[in-house]
Amino acid sequence: MKKLLFTMLSMCFMFAGYAQNDVLTIKVDSAGNTIWKKEAEIFEIPTLKLNASDKLVWQKVYETDLSPEEVFMRINAKGIIMDHFRNGNQFSGRLVNVTPNHENAKKYVSTRTPKLEWAVINAGFLLEVKDGKYVVTISNMILERVATKLHQADFYPKGELSPIEGLAYHRGKIGPMFLKSYGVIIDDTFDQLFHDISTQLKDAKAIVE
Repeated sequence: MKKLLFTMLSMCFMFAGYAQNDVLTIKVDSAGNTIWKKEAEIFEIPTLKLNASDKLVWQKVYETDLSPEEVFMRINAKGIIMDHFRNGNQFSGRLVNVTPNHENAKKYVSTRTPKLEWAVINAGFLLEVKDGKYVVTISNMILERVATKLHQADFYPKGELSPIEGLAYHRGKIGPMFLKSYGVIIDDTFDQLFHDISTQLKDAKAIVE
């Protein structure tokens, strides 16, 4: 009976490991002996962090030889910033109707991202330019579905709004499975939008306050 109970508990740990990917995963035989075990897997994307308010923020630092005015002008020309406002070397506004980038699918560990299919990203936007660098900060990300398959209309209706925290937040941190799917796509999408303004990507981790 004890062996059976131990086996059942071990199986629970094993399934929990597959579901959450942040606990020890083990497999036991009928006698309760461990066949194999796998420690918690760590997967991080330095540009994606939770801030003090538990909101997901994307932030990246780039280097440039352009003036603040030239950086602002080039980003504004992309047509994705609405209600923009400039205050000195800061440029803020709303990021609207950004189509997620799925081109780098080969490096995704998991591609199950139903909320991103036929959706656009809307978010808050802040750009700071100083000392040959510019920092792009994206926050308050919301996915807006702009199309859907007919047979999926009940599950993913057109016009549905999905705050990104509902997908990302897990046990006080960003869930690893979110990072391996949605996180990678979101990181690629924003980097493709803003990296071409720089002359050289700064190899540094962003600091999210």
